[in-house]
Amino acid sequence: MSNETCFYCGISLANNALILDFLCKFHHIDISLRTLKTKLKNLELRRKNIVTANLIQDTENALRGELAGPSRNSGYRSMWKRLSLYHGVFAPRDIVMAALKKLDPEGTENRSHRKLKRRQYRSPGPNACWHLDGYDKLKPFGFPIHGCIDGYSRKIMWLKVIHSNNDPYVIASLFIESISELNGYPQRVRSDCGTENVAVAAIQSYLRRLHNDEYSGLKAHIYGTSHNNQRIEAWWSYYRRNRSSDLINLFKDFVEDGIFNPANELHIASARFCFGELIQKDLDSVVECWNSHVIRPSSTETVSGIPDELYYFPEHTDAENRKLNANGRDLQEVRDYVESGTVINNDEICFEYCKYSSAALNISGPLNWDKAIEMFLHILTHS
Repeated sequence: MSNETCFYCGISLANNALILDFLCKFHHIDISLRTLKTKLKNLELRRKNIVTANLIQDTENALRGELAGPSRNSGYRSMWKRLSLYHGVFAPRDIVMAALKKLDPEGTENRSHRKLKRRQYRSPGPNACWHLDGYDKLKPFGFPIHGCIDGYSRKIMWLKVIHSNNDPYVIASLFIESISELNGYPQRVRSDCGTENVAVAAIQSYLRRLHNDEYSGLKAHIYGTSHNNQRIEAWWSYYRRNRSSDLINLFKDFVEDGIFNPANELHIASARFCFGELIQKDLDSVVECWNSHVIRPSSTETVSGIPDELYYFPEHTDAENRKLNANGRDLQEVRDYVESGTVINNDEICFEYCKYSSAALNISGPLNWDKAIEMFLHILTHS
């Protein structure tokens, strides 16, 4: 019998008792089971289809259409349902299973091992694309962090504590600083769609304005969602697991104890004054450790090795360095552009107060975390 569905709610009518219930409830037709079977027989509606060559061919044709779209990750049970609902193919499940295995052996094998087929990240070499993003988990406590990672080598290009990761000129200054150190810039830059990235997008497009390759001009910068900016987002996950969780918990404890108020500008400035340098030193150590550690081989097409080695010696992995040499005049123009839009940090007044308070309390500069916590508590309790 064909798998007819109820006109009102779309539920499959594959059971005789269910058919009787629907006829009675929605159509006010009250008949016996025997009468129903007689009518089904007269209409030549059978539950079990006879397997024919045409049925197998129709099943495979319908599956090809499904496999060309989002259903490629569906198992044979889901496919069996879709074939009956949307293609009018009422093949037994074992026929669908065999056809699916024939047409998509790799997908069948992955599903049997509970493997999700993910999109593979591909990069031709270092400096082909830089991925940049801000880290906001410590931002409520006064420590916005911004980072950039090379897509091929996974080398961290910069990782800085800044006074704001919403100011486009602050982000652009990090970009210009990195370009100056390398005496070159990447072929492409990828970032989120936030307004903090507009200056970087403008600078990258300006530097690539006279080039004639496929990624020149406006194509030199890519806007996308955080989920698609996977290189830097994956690294933030690593940083949260290994480093930032303790810092987040430390400041949350201060807040819960009533010592620290994130809405108080003086408290935020005091936190930056006491912990800013220590956090930046820790970030520097994280960068050094990460860029010199060994990335193990994986089942994906991502290259394995040491980030610094992959970045500076791409020929060892048959890759090509896509760095573009920076023109001195262009670099000076974009540097002037960034400096013209940079806003003076308003923390200076608060910092002067913190210095005065630490001197009055005879507290020397923070040398370690314990000393920084002691100074922070002293300043807040005496302010």
